[in-house]
Amino acid sequence: MMVDLLAHTNYTFEIEAVNGVSDLSPGARQYVSVNVTTNQAAPSPVTNVKKGKIAKNSISLSWQEPDRPNGIILEYEIKYFEKDQETSYTIIKSKETTITAEGLKPASVYVFQIRARTAAGYGVFSRRFEFETIPVFAASSDQSQIPIIAVSVTVGVILLAVVIGFLLSGR
Repeated sequence: MMVDLLAHTNYTFEIEAVNGVSDLSPGARQYVSVNVTTNQAAPSPVTNVKKGKIAKNSISLSWQEPDRPNGIILEYEIKYFEKDQETSYTIIKSKETTITAEGLKPASVYVFQIRARTAAGYGVFSRRFEFETIPVFAASSDQSQIPIIAVSVTVGVILLAVVIGFLLSGR
């Protein structure tokens, strides 16, 4: 049995029968050549998954195409579930290499697995990738509001300085 062959590839195997006295034969070694072409195969597993934006109720993911797609990727199937709740999972299908899983619980760990599908069928699911949603209290102190707060404080200080300047110059 030959393993780890590539899909859509021609191979030539040379087969020779050998026993304990084969080296004593004065003639040239005899063998037969067999040509084989492999069929289309399912894609190899997705190996590289990256987290994108994580919020209290959603997680965005992206990934790279499998190392051996073995054809045109028709779609990806993303299976996810809350950690330790494997019997209750959700499936998302996507033609892109990015998704956002929504409707998640805050401060919860979710397990994601991805597999690709070609005309030959689905590949195996990737290894498990775990990502955690942010807690509710952390979502309210969103880091993106820091510049707004800083600009507001700066404008307030400048206005206060202008008002105090007018009051002092008016005396």
